Amino acid sequence: MMTFRTSDFSPLSSLSGDIVIPVNEVSFFDTGGGMLVVSLPGGPSMDDFVTIMDKYGTFGQYPLTILGNGYKIVGSDSLVVDVKDSRFSMLFDGKEWTSMIGMVEDKDSPNMDSEEEVARALSKSLSNLHFIKD
Repeated sequence: MMTFRTSDFSPLSSLSGDIVIPVNEVSFFDTGGGMLVVSLPGGPSMDDFVTIMDKYGTFGQYPLTILGNGYKIVGSDSLVVDVKDSRFSMLFDGKEWTSMIGMVEDKDSPNMDSEEEVARALSKSLSNLHFIKD
């Protein structure tokens, strides 16, 4: 089952329509039911951020595709995240989504319920990202 939840674990959106990731929040995804496509917010403000986490380690089998919604993601139109246990944040710099930090690939990944473990996960460097240019 695919789920999309905010940091308070309440359902944010039905998966039958477009999913837009909220700014300045942590969003947890479970793609266990299949690949999921989501969009970054349209009309973000300078210094808005999004944080995305693979809640159940399902991105490796069923990737999460993030669309820029009219804005570039580090120079690309979209981003495919296919790394199990990924956790990362992106900052909007006024022109594009950039300053991505915290990609994790670790079979012994930390428990995301611990703030200390989440902070440690977000501090890891990016790797294994696949950018799609139109």
